Amino acid sequence: MNPTEVYIPIDRRLAMARGVSMSEECRGAVLFVDISGFTPLTGALTRYYGPRRGVEELTRLLNRVYTDLIAEIDNYQGSVIGFSGDAVTCWFDAQDQQLEDATMRGLSAALAVQRTMTKYRPLHIAPKGNLPPDPTQEISLAVKTVIAVGNVRRFTVGDPQIQLIDVLAGTTLDRVAATETMARQNELLSDEESLRPFLAKVVVDEWRTDTKTGRRYARIRALNAVPQPTPWPACPPLSPANAQPWVLPAIAERLWGEQSRFLAELRPAAALFLRFTGLDFDHDPESPQKLDRYIQWVQRIVDQHEGALIQLTTGDKGS
Repeated sequence: MNPTEVYIPIDRRLAMARGVSMSEECRGAVLFVDISGFTPLTGALTRYYGPRRGVEELTRLLNRVYTDLIAEIDNYQGSVIGFSGDAVTCWFDAQDQQLEDATMRGLSAALAVQRTMTKYRPLHIAPKGNLPPDPTQEISLAVKTVIAVGNVRRFTVGDPQIQLIDVLAGTTLDRVAATETMARQNELLSDEESLRPFLAKVVVDEWRTDTKTGRRYARIRALNAVPQPTPWPACPPLSPANAQPWVLPAIAERLWGEQSRFLAELRPAAALFLRFTGLDFDHDPESPQKLDRYIQWVQRIVDQHEGALIQLTTGDKGS
């Protein structure tokens, strides 16, 4: 298998394999999954095992957690669009404008993620060799899941010589960000605007009101009717020429050289966060091209200084 193609969202990968283009204007459900607990876990593992082995153990756990999480997303034909820190943004497309179907698939995946994450509370790591019992046994991973339904813009930005990036943008992403601020650990929350047409299909434990905006949010416990899982079909392999632009060159080189285990490194680095506003993705038809030009400009400047643009997120009135 081409080791770089897994970095492409599965629905885009299938479209590329079939030689078809994806619509820029989409309708569906955005699911945001935010995992907490990795920072104390990283500290505990590096103190216990030492920097090198601690990071190896952390990488093993991260792979396990995200493999489990992504499997639940895939089961309901969701696509992982991107990461933001420890959080994942996923998309459930309303195929043939079946918004209810996309919403129920997104909610089902979110509840499945919540169930799956219970096995990481607390996190049990068996001691190895002559080491005493692992103190990280008392560390738990928590997860917030929030969902918003509506229209989005879906497009690609980036310099193909550096990295292409899949983008979701629009006011639906703003609503996701607003909902996330109202959610607590180990909950599924959705805004009233998203749920209003489907309230009869969900079990709501509690309504919360944002005192600043007056908007209401529902804490969802279950669905009255859970749709059957509909996993994605197998994707034909992509050529390296088509897949490699989606991965940073240094990462692609290591993946092709079967050195992915050496990506688990603890090293000093400087992190730069850049916030920008001024793009109207809902009303300006040129906004994707404007963002593309801007991101390529940023990528080239960062690349000149031997850095890399790692993540791009949109929502909450900025990016």
